[in-house]
Amino acid sequence: NGRRDGTGLATPVAERIHGVRWRPHEPHPATGSPEAPTPRTGRQRVETVAAPGGPRLVLIGPPGAGKGTQARRLAAKLGIPHVDVGSLLRAEVRAGTPLGQEAERFLARGLLVPDELVNRLVERRLGALGPRRGFVVDGYPRSVAQAEALDRFLRREGLRLSAVLHLRVPDEVVVDRLAGRIVCPDCGAVFHRTANPPRAGERCPACHTIIREVAPGVLQCEACGRPLRRRPDDQPEIVRRRLAIYHQEVKPILSYYRQQGLLRDVDGEGSEDEVFRRILAALGLADGPSRRA
Repeated sequence: NGRRDGTGLATPVAERIHGVRWRPHEPHPATGSPEAPTPRTGRQRVETVAAPGGPRLVLIGPPGAGKGTQARRLAAKLGIPHVDVGSLLRAEVRAGTPLGQEAERFLARGLLVPDELVNRLVERRLGALGPRRGFVVDGYPRSVAQAEALDRFLRREGLRLSAVLHLRVPDEVVVDRLAGRIVCPDCGAVFHRTANPPRAGERCPACHTIIREVAPGVLQCEACGRPLRRRPDDQPEIVRRRLAIYHQEVKPILSYYRQQGLLRDVDGEGSEDEVFRRILAALGLADGPSRRA
């Protein structure tokens, strides 16, 4: 009583995974998906590129880890959309949409936007990608509740995440990086005074409009209304407090994804190219070809 799988090997009709009796192609009790959870052997899954429509990826890392930069490169490499949740939220606020107006009431008071609003924003964006489309998300989830909400949404679509990439960067490296960071407060583009300075006449990597010098030494994205600047919370002492909070909040999220066999730890220290090669290697894509979007 066996069947042939994609490898041509005989497999039993019913399998026991994590102590649960399960028949392939039926919803698994632990995941709600036809895809069984990965056995907890300590080995990481590497079938991400085989996902229909491209892999479904999440990037997690401290502020200044380069999540946005690496997510954009990964999206271009794999031909999948980059879903930058922070930029999506800022766009909703600028456009004055009902969701943006709700979010702004919290942001104006220095409060976190509630999970319900962020989850709704993410689900709407992912739902607009089309059936079974891959993606790479950064800036989300930021809590186990958000991670669970993402899983529920994907299960309703008959999908699940392919992998979660965790960029690990020492705190003092983050402090040094953020001390030189320059951002656009409107589109969210990130530059660095020495490693990646903004230059007049070049295109902004976030809004893709030309960077103009609107006054001596003052640069601004053509489509945005405010000059590029250093963020007030990038001061070293503030960054260290933010990192302490980040480490406290990220532990349960990492544990949640590690238990699912989805977590890939990636050394985020080094050049942009070095980190990108490590990400590709973690996904089993070190020598893989680029895909067209």
